[in-house]
Amino acid sequence: MIDGIMNNTPTVAELEAKAKSGEPINLTDLANAIKAEKHAPDRDNEKKPSIREQLKADKARLAKEKPAPDRAKTKNADLEV
Repeated sequence: MIDGIMNNTPTVAELEAKAKSGEPINLTDLANAIKAEKHAPDRDNEKKPSIREQLKADKARLAKEKPAPDRAKTKNADLEV
């Protein structure tokens, strides 16, 4: 079990295929598979934003903000009298 997903348990589709072919199946396994599929998160729907897209968005945000004044220029200007 990794990330809350049981890797070694049969799925509902696998158990239904066994039942249709005439093989005996355990009803407890079928019930557990149905329960697991109901509560399993949809991994396809949970897309994480791309790192490149995040970097582009941050770069665009920083470009819109007013750049900080250069401290060296202001310090030199203060020294010149």
